Amino acid sequence: MVLMLSNFNLNITLLVQADLVKWFKRSPEY
Repeated sequence: MVLMLSNFNLNITLLVQADLVKWFKRSPEY
């Protein structure tokens, strides 16, 4: 159960990082 929770948190972190990367690439400043 703990492993599943850590996996879930890791997936959320990766998704958030992917969204940030997309936002930075979309931003004209970067």
